Amino acid sequence: MGGNVEILLTEGAIVTQDEDRRIIKNQDVFIKDGKIELIGKNLRENADLKINCRGKVIIPGLINLHTHSPMTLLRGYADDMLLENWLKEKIWPIESNLKAKDVYYGALLACIEMVKSGTTSFLDMYFFMDEVAKACKEVGIRGFLSPGILEFGTPEVKDVQDQMKMSKEFIDKWRGDELITPVLGPHSIYACSKDTLLEIKHISEEKDALINIHVSETRKEVVDSEKKFGMRPVEYLDGIGRMLKWLTTRLAT
Repeated sequence: MGGNVEILLTEGAIVTQDEDRRIIKNQDVFIKDGKIELIGKNLRENADLKINCRGKVIIPGLINLHTHSPMTLLRGYADDMLLENWLKEKIWPIESNLKAKDVYYGALLACIEMVKSGTTSFLDMYFFMDEVAKACKEVGIRGFLSPGILEFGTPEVKDVQDQMKMSKEFIDKWRGDELITPVLGPHSIYACSKDTLLEIKHISEEKDALINIHVSETRKEVVDSEKKFGMRPVEYLDGIGRMLKWLTTRLAT
């Protein structure tokens, strides 16, 4: 459904998310050009689509801050494992066989599911990210998309320098798009060297781009970081040229 479609939601309970977190009951919402135009009772605006929301709530769009959207294809493939074993023994080997079209269809399924459950924006990291962007545009969902950068390569690009070059090209291609926000995506401190992280930090400054990275996902990662660097992962990143300034998400235990 295009952004120019006029929509009238009627008789719903609006969860405002204003400072007082008000809930306004039995209200109508008129949406025009993709934006809320009017809120009130018994609105008479003509709309292309009318939805009666009696007994339902009308909420702002949800935001998912950690996704690998094409991995919908891998549901049930490997469960109940330690993260390191899960990645090295199961996920990374099978991902090495994925092609661009696989990523597109996995992302398309994820985008459809997110929209159906009220998510309107998501922060993603994977490879073949032009395919994920294509899925976002087709469904009409906002994607903050980061091509994954790993020292040992991805199914799309093996050399880490080529990955960073591709990430810069991805930023240039999608910057300013209505739905797509390009983001840099170093996988983690255990999959990227200090030199790689420093270069990514410089790219983020050059391109004014955010960085999406996994941090402190498990106790083992924290312990390993303390042994290797003498500090916890967040402290380590903060010591790399004040890298935390550019980070969009951290997964702490």
